[in-house]
Amino acid sequence: MREVKERFEAVWKWGEEHPEASFDEIAGRLSEERRALMEEMVKEMLSQRGDGRNEEAESPERRKKTQ
Repeated sequence: MREVKERFEAVWKWGEEHPEASFDEIAGRLSEERRALMEEMVKEMLSQRGDGRNEEAESPERRKKTQ
C-alpha cells in the first residue's frame, strides 16, 4: 500500500507541476503508473510462490519496450 500512495503522490505532484496538462495527458500518466504498479504486484505474487516463475512476470507490453 505504501507504493500505491507514493505513486499517487508522484502523479499528483506531476499534475501540480504541469497545470496545462490535458485530461488525456493526466489519464495517460495514471495509466503508466497503474501498469507499473500492476507489474510489481504480479512479480511480488509470483516471487512468493518460490517456484521460479517470476521471469514470466514482465508484461508483454513492457517486454516489447525493452527489446
